[in-house]
Amino acid sequence: MIYLKIIKEINSQGLTYVQIIKKLGMKKSTFYDQLSYLKNGKFPSIEMLMQIQEVLGIELIRFDI
Repeated sequence: MIYLKIIKEINSQGLTYVQIIKKLGMKKSTFYDQLSYLKNGKFPSIEMLMQIQEVLGIELIRFDI
């Protein structure tokens, strides 16, 4: 599950949500809404997932074109 992968990586890197939000340059409400979508089995924006994977240095999604 992508949600758990994000949460585990944030914790393993010793980061806070506030630090992630600042690195992403988004509003707290947007970040928490997107995480809530993931937690509830809904798909958030692809742009947000790509930003998170870049900030955390992990692969969440990949496109082979």
